[in-house]
Amino acid sequence: MTPTNKQANPRILRLFISSTFRDMAAEREELIKQVFPELQRRLSDRQVQLLPIDLRWGITAEEAQRGDVLRLCLEQIDRCRPFFIGLLGERYGWVPEIGPGQIDEAALQRDFGLSQVAGKSATELEMEYAALGQPLVEETALFYFRSAAASAQVEQALAAEPCYCPEPPEHQAKLAQLKQRIQQRGYALRQDYADAQSLGQMILADLWRLCDQRFPEQQTLSPAQRQELAHQAFAEQRLTSHVPRPELLQRLDGFLAGDQPILLLSGASGSGKSALLAHWAQQVQWPQAASNPRQLFHYVGATPESSQPLALMQRLIGFIHERFLSEEERQNQPVPETAEAIRQGLSQWLARVEGRGQLLWVIDGIERLQAEADQLPLDWLPAQLPPSVQLLLSTSSADLEPLQDRPDLQRLELGPLEPAEMTQLIQRHLASFGKKLDAAQTERILQHPPARNPLFLRILLDELRLFGTFELLNRKMADYLACQSHDCLYDQLLQRLEQDYAQPRPELVADLMRALWAARQGLSELELLELLGEAGEPLAYSHWAPLASALSGSLVNRAGLLDFAQDALRQAVQQRYLADAADQGQDQDQNQTQDQRQAHARLAAYFARQKHSQRQLEELSWQLWQGGDWLGLAQLLAQPRALAALWRRNPLEVKACWAQIEAHSDQRLLPSYQPLLADVERCGPAKAELAQLLLESGYAQEAAPLLQALVAEYRQTNDWRNLARALGNQANLLASQGDLDGALAQYQELEQLARQQQDLDSLQRALGNRAHLLEQQAQLSQAMVLYQEKEQLCRQLQQRDGLQLALGNQAAILQQQGRLTEAMALYQQQEQLCRQLQYPDALQLALAHQAGICFQQAQFDQAKTRYAEAEAIARRLGNRDALQNILGQQALLALAAGEQGQAAALLASARELCEEIHSLDGLQRVLGGEANLAIQQGDLAKAKALVLQQIGLCRQLQHSLSLADALSSFALICRQMAEPAQAAAALREALEIRRRQADPQSLYSALSNLAAVEIDLGEFAVAAGHLQEAEPLLRQQQQPAELQKLLASRGQLCRRLGDPRQALRLLREQERLCHQLGEETALLHCQQQQAQCLLALGHGWRARWKLQRSQALARRLGEPQGMLLAIANHAILLVNSKRPSQWRRARPLLREALGLAQGLGLKASEQHLQRVLDFLQERR
Repeated sequence: MTPTNKQANPRILRLFISSTFRDMAAEREELIKQVFPELQRRLSDRQVQLLPIDLRWGITAEEAQRGDVLRLCLEQIDRCRPFFIGLLGERYGWVPEIGPGQIDEAALQRDFGLSQVAGKSATELEMEYAALGQPLVEETALFYFRSAAASAQVEQALAAEPCYCPEPPEHQAKLAQLKQRIQQRGYALRQDYADAQSLGQMILADLWRLCDQRFPEQQTLSPAQRQELAHQAFAEQRLTSHVPRPELLQRLDGFLAGDQPILLLSGASGSGKSALLAHWAQQVQWPQAASNPRQLFHYVGATPESSQPLALMQRLIGFIHERFLSEEERQNQPVPETAEAIRQGLSQWLARVEGRGQLLWVIDGIERLQAEADQLPLDWLPAQLPPSVQLLLSTSSADLEPLQDRPDLQRLELGPLEPAEMTQLIQRHLASFGKKLDAAQTERILQHPPARNPLFLRILLDELRLFGTFELLNRKMADYLACQSHDCLYDQLLQRLEQDYAQPRPELVADLMRALWAARQGLSELELLELLGEAGEPLAYSHWAPLASALSGSLVNRAGLLDFAQDALRQAVQQRYLADAADQGQDQDQNQTQDQRQAHARLAAYFARQKHSQRQLEELSWQLWQGGDWLGLAQLLAQPRALAALWRRNPLEVKACWAQIEAHSDQRLLPSYQPLLADVERCGPAKAELAQLLLESGYAQEAAPLLQALVAEYRQTNDWRNLARALGNQANLLASQGDLDGALAQYQELEQLARQQQDLDSLQRALGNRAHLLEQQAQLSQAMVLYQEKEQLCRQLQQRDGLQLALGNQAAILQQQGRLTEAMALYQQQEQLCRQLQYPDALQLALAHQAGICFQQAQFDQAKTRYAEAEAIARRLGNRDALQNILGQQALLALAAGEQGQAAALLASARELCEEIHSLDGLQRVLGGEANLAIQQGDLAKAKALVLQQIGLCRQLQHSLSLADALSSFALICRQMAEPAQAAAALREALEIRRRQADPQSLYSALSNLAAVEIDLGEFAVAAGHLQEAEPLLRQQQQPAELQKLLASRGQLCRRLGDPRQALRLLREQERLCHQLGEETALLHCQQQQAQCLLALGHGWRARWKLQRSQALARRLGEPQGMLLAIANHAILLVNSKRPSQWRRARPLLREALGLAQGLGLKASEQHLQRVLDFLQERR
């Protein structure tokens, strides 16, 4: 065996400790309990894991005498090179016996290059193999000699023990010779230490000096560098025994040269997809035309974080940041760190590749990615890739639902091995262990169909190479070839391990497998040793090392954490050691059997005892969740340090934890944090995280003290980036509480900060927020200017997230101004961007706004479709604020359709949500909807009370536009209740708001509504003035249908005010518009009004002509009331002429009018017409 000075994992420091055993107990305890924990603490900051090894501690004499332990020690020395510690006192140590069934000297000499074994102690053999027999390459082998006086005291203490065995006298000469060899070689040596504590201080100082040289602080690897190394190591492991398949490599190169953006490489589990991609990664053939080609391979399972979509996306963004951006761009555009920024920024970062080169993005094992807490699997995958980006996905499930309907998808199936490939793999794999099969045995494997799967074949070969005799090999081959699946094969492997490693206890293998199955990210060797130990002591490394070696092909080391290399092994473990749901009671909500919950509970108890660290918190929170310990999980999340660390890692998961806690227990989020909120300083480093959690959970008011403390803290430390974030949150909170002036001040400070720092991204956000507040204050023109500046900045920055917001907000202003076509066009642009960016929250807003426009345009079916999609998104995201708004809008749609029961149910749900999340703005809208429902139901008193509540909330929130709408609704109800004075007062206040809003459509509506009430009050002159002010607003908007109505109202008022000439002018313009619009009913009334004006001006014959035309039109329209007015007015005009000839013409008209009045039930008109007829009868 050739020694190597390179450890397998450069960030794991394996340290072999060699010493005699019984006389070094104190030193052993000092190292284990004091030195190594302190050293690990220091190394943790540099992402280095310490693994000290002394295989002979805890070994029985019988175990040692068999010789296996000595061989194992020497093997472990190789794994620990170049680090080694040798401790010597005045004992030479145990000398193994040479002979059959004991130590095989020839084998040790052959395998480890030892010149002599017989007569040497195990301690000397270890020291010789580790250092004395090797070239002196570096001072990483440390030796320590205890003083003779201290050793004499130890020996005296040992002599008092019942089983004391003094060393043979001849050992002293061997010990002296060994010490002399060490002194002469020049290795680092400290002599005459007095006690265990002195030794501990020496070793800590010496090891830290070596570690500081080997792992300097300034060379600490970044997370991205550690990820890259781990993925490279994972790929290298997959190349072991890989059989090249040239035709598949050509297909992959062909994809790269083609136009298709996505390739889905599918194949059964274990078919060699990862190995194929790892092989391809070493020899990717880019097309000659490719400019600045880059490739990023991501192997799901290479690291604990690799299965998290957020980590995958951040790694890609970091890669683009490093490989495609200039140095100046990298400084101005840092890699996003928050979950929201990562998810929202993915498509934008991919777009940055365009024009800078070409990117191949490979994700191996995409089906093993975990779904995020608020998303479906693969929801994060961009809907469209830039032309310069190609994506290769590998999966064992060819029918992944999210990929089924993608038109940009190309497929490549990885089939089973061909016989020649199987033969090549069999020969190569066994040859690496000095083994081979004969032709008959090979043929038996070739004839077994499951063996065409590379993973199945490798598991089979690894098992077969353990059996030496021909008969036993054939018998075991028959057993293994009876298996038809990986699960079956792994089950036989587990059964063999149980038999081979039943010592020191029968359940060792089962406990190991249960622990690995339950672990979230795998377990380190130290964690496993502690978990598998007994009576508070870790499992002896000598018992662990052979088992770990036997499992080397079945486990994978991910950044120091051991985990199952294949999902098939995980399934086999679950079936064998964790009872099936059919056998034991199962928690349906958690989908966990009792055995599975116990496995999680055991790990939770273990990690709860460990010191606080990111690793400890991530595993502990996961184990509590999976074990259903909701109280424990709530208590953990209530700890500031835990909340801060877990939120920074993944805020979505923290929110998901609380959702599960509240769903399965009586624990609640807000009460859990009340002690911290009562004394903000107790939050420590978790102020920002707790504030964000409260804000995103609908508890904005409770977050106020935290935000105030954060703003003060960031001002004091001049931390402008965090200050900007805190000011933004505080401004949002002030706005939600109705303090718009305070919120505006915060946003203006944010804007100033951004301009000072030349941070265009922060600037566009600040502009958008300030514009939103101005919009709420009805200052639409100013808001539109800010939104347009935001749009320009976003286009300059290629910031599509901000762009979609700017477009949507501009559309909202256009919608308020009645410019519905323009608004719809912008909303549709926003929708397209949101779908490209995979922004479900913003998408539901765009859809809801489009639905609102469809509602305004009476396109109810289209409105329903859009509302339905928006509601589904809001429910999936758990966005309660968006959901309450959508439910309220759907209620209004139901009211328009006369579906009062459905409207009531929707409004009740919306109200419940608003009260739950303290949304006063949402509640005021619900009150408005409930008032509309009450009006439909005829309960005007209830409607009036509800609108008064709505008005009160709008005043509290300082939402001017909503207040104007509520005042208008109140006025409408008051008119119906014959309370015109109250209606007028409300409409006058609404009019002042609309004047500030400077929106012609809204201002016209306010003026016309107020004029109508003033007419009810008999204030004709005031009403006429308001209508005169409204007329140019309507002409500006080019709405002829509304204009003709306005002209009619103005004409009636002018006639009432004694100005028939002005009235006639207005009515004639109305008549022209009626002809243009085809409004014959309005034309009928217009002609009758003109007749009255002509009579007042003394033009009787012209008035009769108008009335005759009106009468003919009414008969054609079949409009009885119009006919009544036209015929009656014509008849009265004839009667008033006082000419008998005209009276005769009037009588039949009066009789016809009388019949119409009787038919319409108009008693007053009937009586008046009868009196006129009686008058004419008397004059006959």
